[in-house]
Amino acid sequence: MTRGLVWKALLALSLGANVALGTVLVLRETAPGAVETPAASGSSVPCLLASLGLDSSRQARVDAVRAEFLAAHDARHEEVKAARERLFSAIERSAGERTEVDAGLSELTEAQMAMRRGLVDYILGILAVLEPGERTRFLEGIRARFVEGPRHGGLHPAEESCGPATTATEAKAP
Repeated sequence: MTRGLVWKALLALSLGANVALGTVLVLRETAPGAVETPAASGSSVPCLLASLGLDSSRQARVDAVRAEFLAAHDARHEEVKAARERLFSAIERSAGERTEVDAGLSELTEAQMAMRRGLVDYILGILAVLEPGERTRFLEGIRARFVEGPRHGGLHPAEESCGPATTATEAKAP
């Protein structure tokens, strides 16, 4: 009987500690004056480029590369979205038949590849402007973000800045 009480007490203690820890973490994140983790933090491309201290000539070249990327980004994103919609419609109609679904998958793959190719071209365009040490710092700065992929709900590339920290919700507010 004593052994059972010890286990129950240990379980209650563990549960209490978990609830307390969860409460502390929630209160710390929602407390007034709490520091928000920005969607576009110091690893945003504009902040990263600003930290390199490019001269005005090279900054203008980087800005041109960025403008070209941004001009095509929305169209590529919309094409991916449209391909997803067509794929889902094919799945709805499929009744187990894969021919139309596989065609939709191929279309989505091509659209996503175009989007990734645009991103790689953007990075290569920036690297062409940077000096060797700057390239290393830039690549180190974008590595994790590149490998992890897009953050859903994060800032659109055109909304990224190196100003005061904003959350994705704040940035999208009117």
